[in-house]
Amino acid sequence: MNLGHKPGRQVQNVGRLDESKELPQPLPAEVEAYLTKISGPLRQAINTLRDFKDQRIITRFYLTGSFATGHLKVPAEDIDFVVSLSNSVLRAGMGSEPPEMKEICDELDRIGRQAGTRFEVNFFPFGRVYRVQKDGGIRRTAEVLEEEMLDNISPEAARRKILLDLMDTDTTRPDFFIRLYQSTRGLNIP
Repeated sequence: MNLGHKPGRQVQNVGRLDESKELPQPLPAEVEAYLTKISGPLRQAINTLRDFKDQRIITRFYLTGSFATGHLKVPAEDIDFVVSLSNSVLRAGMGSEPPEMKEICDELDRIGRQAGTRFEVNFFPFGRVYRVQKDGGIRRTAEVLEEEMLDNISPEAARRKILLDLMDTDTTRPDFFIRLYQSTRGLNIP
């Protein structure tokens, strides 16, 4: 758990970049089976984060790490999420760790244990933002969080954050996370 308290500054560029292409070849059977196994806990984690957002504890949340870069090992050591805390939570915790951080981490840890995988939470969002499409594909947006940090990070794929808090994202489709992961592997960037 990274306990950085600084909220991500959003830098808006003009226009959108569409870097999705057709889905790549089918995933290896063990990867597809693993994604099927953890799709329930992933849905539960996303719904939990949506609840925290509805309570105005967080403003946004992202999927990142090996899932977002298309380099998931099976079984995954962890699934990484990045969360932006609301300004009111940050102000209330001035100089100390807001108790909501522990609450978020504890809840996602509990859900991750159900999947037999750690759900890791980081509170310092930075990187390029990709938006989930209704079909489970992803599209790069022009949005960059904490752009000045990107020069210190390589490779390019490690900078990727998949925005998951869109209310029109239907994660209930049985193949949603399989299609989402296939899309991360099909991006036209290294």
